[in-house]
Amino acid sequence: MPSTAYGTFQSMRTDARRLIAAHYNFMNSQGIEEAQLGYLVRSAMVMLCAAWERYNEDLLLEVIRLAQDQTASATDLPTAVKKTISRRIKQDKNDLSPILLADNGWKNMWLAYATEKTEALNTPNRENLNMLFHSYFGMDEYSRFWTDEGYAQINQFISDRGAVAHNGNRARNITIDELRTYQDMIVGCTIEIDSKMAEELERRFPAVAPVWDRTYPREEGPPTPATRDDTEPPVIAFPPAGSFSEHPPP
Repeated sequence: MPSTAYGTFQSMRTDARRLIAAHYNFMNSQGIEEAQLGYLVRSAMVMLCAAWERYNEDLLLEVIRLAQDQTASATDLPTAVKKTISRRIKQDKNDLSPILLADNGWKNMWLAYATEKTEALNTPNRENLNMLFHSYFGMDEYSRFWTDEGYAQINQFISDRGAVAHNGNRARNITIDELRTYQDMIVGCTIEIDSKMAEELERRFPAVAPVWDRTYPREEGPPTPATRDDTEPPVIAFPPAGSFSEHPPP
């Protein structure tokens, strides 16, 4: 299976998928005009961004845990990570903090500082994620993993989500087509990141190969009466083509 972070991402994305399905159902089954359904699009934007943010946070902590097991000494850490840990220790007002680095204590401090930083993240744009993965994993440019399309669009997506979060229905109107384009882009970026991160880990730590399985279903069909369990929402008709994440495979 892919990374644990990817599994969590797919689970969290369920809210956005259901909101998109509800939007289609209201328009096509109940005849409600799109202009009256902006609240569903805005809600889905927030949920989709939450899944994206959580994925990147979880992925960082997941790769740090793997790196901890494969790194024998703090001197073997990437220079950027050593600088980050050293700086955080210097900033700590507890005079006894340096002693916590003894033995394998530096591993605990490394993960603790990274966890603290991910919890403070609330704008998962390209710049902030690049800084996060550089400081705590020693990657020069995390966003090099992204698709060309995603590289250009991630920040616009984060900007639109921020406008919705701060201004609600006073924000720029985002259409359902824009939302679905954003969703496809986010899913595509997440798959590409997950696969390329596995390659990066195997390059750094050959002994752990393969890190995780790089099989990512590109399509997810709507539940059907024959397969739906009690945790699924009522079946809703999906639109024809348009978004790989909203349609069953052929």
